[in-house]
Amino acid sequence: MTRPTYSRRLRNATWLAFLAPLAIVLPMSFLLRTVAPGEQFWLVLGTGLAVLAATLWAGLPWWRAMDDMQKHGQMIAWYWGGIGGGLAMLMWLIAALGLNSDQAQGAVALFGGQAVGFLAFWAVWKWRKRGGDS
Repeated sequence: MTRPTYSRRLRNATWLAFLAPLAIVLPMSFLLRTVAPGEQFWLVLGTGLAVLAATLWAGLPWWRAMDDMQKHGQMIAWYWGGIGGGLAMLMWLIAALGLNSDQAQGAVALFGGQAVGFLAFWAVWKWRKRGGDS
């Protein structure tokens, strides 16, 4: 039996990273269609967090299959592309609908969540790196 090549492993991991979340999200979409907003809060939140964890887990083989240059490219693209695109959309929402619209307020909350997530991961990274080479 031959060992899979690097490109084949990366292709398989990419398929898992993009298709597994689609299969994982089905229970969440069913749940969201059957309950009213705010109803069954803990069940919806728990299921949503389980979907989030499973989606992140499904992406690990893809991440681990990449070399350092590919990982660096992904991080640059997600940071600059994600932040730039998100801020451009926020500006569009504010210009089109006003700062106090539900959509703009939701976008601001989303950026707040991203900031908290960034700071948490950065703090853990900094803590793990303490005492090491600068």
